[in-house]
Amino acid sequence: MALKVEQNGVTLTVEKPTHSSVSALEHLGWEVVEGTKPEPHSAPVAEDPKDLEKLKGLAIPGGNASREAWVEYAASLGIEVPEDAKRDDVKALVEQHDND
Repeated sequence: MALKVEQNGVTLTVEKPTHSSVSALEHLGWEVVEGTKPEPHSAPVAEDPKDLEKLKGLAIPGGNASREAWVEYAASLGIEVPEDAKRDDVKALVEQHDND
């Protein structure tokens, strides 16, 4: 299920879109022009209190932490980060994820 996005007259086809990858593109100014944006995955629910710690993820990095620290934190939340995303883009993805 491909999806097309456009920005400034340039159109890209996203072959395997995910909710977080499309959200990242939208955050960077791309607009979905064809196809349907995938729904976010529901978060897993811990039934055993010991498993709850595993689901909490890492502690949020400091504002000036490295890009790698933010990517690792985003991954712990289940957010897919585009390879070319800058640190501030990753921080914005995390913030958007927290607001969803």
